[in-house]
Amino acid sequence: MSAGLGYAMLWSWLAAALFAHVGGAHMQDLSHYLDSAHRVMAGQVPYRDFVFEYPPLALLPLTLPALLCSTMTVQQYGWYLVLFNSAWSCGIAACVWLMGRRWMSERRAWAAVAMYLGLTVLGTALFPFRFDLFPTLLTALALLLAMGGRPALSGMSLGLGVATKLYPVVLAPVILARWLAIGDRRAAARFALGATGATVVAVAPFLVAAPNDFLSFLRYHAQRGLQIESVAAGLLMLRHLTGHLSLGVVENYGAIHLQSPAASAVLPFLLPVFAISLAGLTVLSYRCFRSEVAERGRSSDATLAGCALMSLLLFLFANKVLSPQYVVWLLPFVSLVRWPAYAATVAATALTLALFPFHYGSLVGLETLAVATLNVRNLLLALAMLWLVLTQRRAWAPSVAPARDPAVSTTSSR
Repeated sequence: MSAGLGYAMLWSWLAAALFAHVGGAHMQDLSHYLDSAHRVMAGQVPYRDFVFEYPPLALLPLTLPALLCSTMTVQQYGWYLVLFNSAWSCGIAACVWLMGRRWMSERRAWAAVAMYLGLTVLGTALFPFRFDLFPTLLTALALLLAMGGRPALSGMSLGLGVATKLYPVVLAPVILARWLAIGDRRAAARFALGATGATVVAVAPFLVAAPNDFLSFLRYHAQRGLQIESVAAGLLMLRHLTGHLSLGVVENYGAIHLQSPAASAVLPFLLPVFAISLAGLTVLSYRCFRSEVAERGRSSDATLAGCALMSLLLFLFANKVLSPQYVVWLLPFVSLVRWPAYAATVAATALTLALFPFHYGSLVGLETLAVATLNVRNLLLALAMLWLVLTQRRAWAPSVAPARDPAVSTTSSR
């Protein structure tokens, strides 16, 4: 408890000190957060009364800081947001420790917590000023509950995460694949029911209040172009630097996007590529879990953490948007895998921070060093993904006859 409080105080102090230097880069997002919170507190309904670009449960982490004071400046709101994010980060650290203790020694589990906290400190100039730590906490909790054999609660936590920022949905196929691999269809059904039920409960009031406009946040993102920090955009910018492609940039939808026929031509392929890749990853995960059950009569929690991390990395690669705060999504899981993936993520996080908030203007200007930095960052994430895939090479081994009791596992369908 005292260690968590000490970390929260230190992180808050570092964030406050850095805010004096990088606060300008965060003002647009913080102003949007505060405006949305004030509108909700005034009784307005998102989607119906004002434009809101996130799923409805995002209002919770955005509104809580505004409740601490009836009137506040954007800068004051940023400080309160940091305090809440410190609390969410402590919760994630607890999840990391509890997950790690399922297959690590106590010393190694504490090392994983330290690795996680080190990454958050490295990202102090960015992470405390976004609300992504809240859905990250829900996602980490979902995986922890899945490891502990609580499928319904795991699904509920994942569903609430989806109702906050959509991206946790990519973990659902991997978690389902594990229960199916150990032969526990009842647990798979309870997980799916819990996830669906929690999502429906979270969004239903807003759907009833704004039936015609509720899906506007999905249309908002569907209409976005190729964001400048995405993997595809980075490759196009490299071609631009060699003189083989003409590119421009445009600011809309609260971000910077590439403006070019080439960027428009790439966009339609990203979603199908992601869907096919996710299906392949799900099959790979299933075979990994199945192989473990056949060999040892149970499925490894470490493998589940690695497959979850691969799912998130895959989503980043195929997404048309790769905002810098998305790196936060990886932190709880990359701290639990072996050092090559962790080291690559540390370096990628450092390069992400070098671009935003410190040298984002250079990237927008398509300057050579900034474009190279972005592509090295993306390459490091790709190397982390490649290493994780190669460590699951048993999935390509010949099929092994199943164990006598394939339902025996570290999890149960309680």
